[in-house]
This record gives sequence, structure tokens and C-alpha cells, in this order.
Amino acid sequence: MSPSSGIAMNTMFTIVASSWTDSDLPLSYAFTYSFDGTDITYTLLPAQFDHKFNSYLPGSSSSVILNLGVIVTDSYGAASEATTSVTINSASATYTDALSKTHNLVKDLNVKDAATNLAILSLASKEIGGSGI
Repeated sequence: MSPSSGIAMNTMFTIVASSWTDSDLPLSYAFTYSFDGTDITYTLLPAQFDHKFNSYLPGSSSSVILNLGVIVTDSYGAASEATTSVTINSASATYTDALSKTHNLVKDLNVKDAATNLAILSLASKEIGGSGI
């Protein structure tokens, strides 16, 4: 996970699930997140074979701890899970700011990377809907 802190919907994070081994290949990697202190887990990126990706992360109206998880599954469906945390600082002061960030995210979407695009759009939607503005 790099960097270990950043600004919601502004900092590009690199999330890597490295050093996982299993004799029953291939391995798939599903990435999740939850806000510290809550029981609700969201899908950041559904199961895929790539163990690394870049993403913006959501925040709230103040600084929060975001718990990131990875679920690694082998070809027979056996799964293991790991988590880490990242500090997300708020950047959206107004609804207009949130819309502007969303516009910038949408114009940078990559037509060849549907899974990451879906994750970015989902996060952008939560940023506008959950920003408290």
C-alpha cells in the first residue's frame, strides 16, 4: 500500500497483494474497504487475477481511517484474507468541489480497464452521496 495516507478522491494509491503462494493456481484477488469503526464492507475491486492496481479512495467530511482488505482465492475456492489501514484526509468542502473531482475522474477513465473504471465510478458516487453536503 503506497502511500500510507492521502486525500480522499485526490491521491492515487497503489494497492499490492504480494507474496501470496499456493499450488492451486491461478490465484484471484478481490479488494475491499470499510471505514474504521463500522461493520459495512464495500467492494473496491471484484476478483481479478492481477495482484496490483491503482485507485482513488473515498473519505468523509473529516479525516478517517480506511481499512483495506484483500481476499485471495485459489482455483478450488479456498480463500485467505489480509487487511491494512490507511489515513484518508478530507478534501471536499462543497458539493461543487465534489462534482469537479468526479468530472476529473470520469475524463481520465481508461476504456481498456473496465474493472478499475467501475471502482473509480463507485468511489466517485460515494464521494458525492456521502460527503454530507
